[in-house]
Amino acid sequence: MKSHVVIEGGRFDRDLVKLFVDEMLPGLDIQVDDAGGKSNTISLARTMLRESPEPLALVIDADTVKPDLIRQQRQELETALGLVADPSLWTVALFEPEIERCFFRNIPFLEDILGKKLTDVQRALSEYDPPRVLRELEPGYKKVLLGKLAGKSLAPLKDDPALRQVCDFLENAHRRAAA
Repeated sequence: MKSHVVIEGGRFDRDLVKLFVDEMLPGLDIQVDDAGGKSNTISLARTMLRESPEPLALVIDADTVKPDLIRQQRQELETALGLVADPSLWTVALFEPEIERCFFRNIPFLEDILGKKLTDVQRALSEYDPPRVLRELEPGYKKVLLGKLAGKSLAPLKDDPALRQVCDFLENAHRRAAA
């Protein structure tokens, strides 16, 4: 059975999630697609669910840490997908505030990868603007991080709630299909 991850962002986001799901869920047929911006991502996810009802994880940057705004976004996204497919076929995972936050959920892992220690200010700022902190630590961080992650275990990234949600959903979907 094939399943899908439709992600907002770009090549970095797509490649990071692909590395993660390939390691955490070996042997499963999971396609990761980057659709660009939010509206394109939502549109692609809806089209995919309508045309071939296969498990799908919609992955979006919340672009905020405010709980009310995150809850509202989640509700809107779930409504959009719920209009075209049964909720058992999909999940909505929000990176709070952005995908780069996943690296700061396990600081020793990030420091090991970059070979640099974070300051207290960088740790605090990472909760609100993780891309900025990564740019400070490593200009061109997207290419550098993907290169340094190759061959490393990405298990520490499972500390991120959105990545864990995607992994758990896909694993359960494949388990249900095999039963």
